[in-house]
Amino acid sequence: MRSRFLRERPHTGPWLALVVAVVAVSVTLVGLGISATASPDEQAAASVREAVLLAADRCQAVEGAYPPSVDYLVEHYELRVNEQDFRVGYEWFASNVPPTVSVRPRGTLVGAVS
Repeated sequence: MRSRFLRERPHTGPWLALVVAVVAVSVTLVGLGISATASPDEQAAASVREAVLLAADRCQAVEGAYPPSVDYLVEHYELRVNEQDFRVGYEWFASNVPPTVSVRPRGTLVGAVS
């Protein structure tokens, strides 16, 4: 016998799972679209920047201080930077503060908008 006070719940499980899946796929596609819109030069510059930061972190882990220049990383940590294609900006504030690194392809202007 069914009570008149009890209602059957709607089956929201499959619909909720579908909504969550659609949102997850959408977020993933948007994330991939943003990285795919970067030009090859920008992607290469990001790779160079990451290499400089990793070398600086390695130096900090080994020596207990961040290096004062990119030249130090080139000499002591075998960092290789293609200086013909990229300009590397390295701002060092103190030995216990991570440096600020910026890398730009040589053919671009600082304030240029493409």
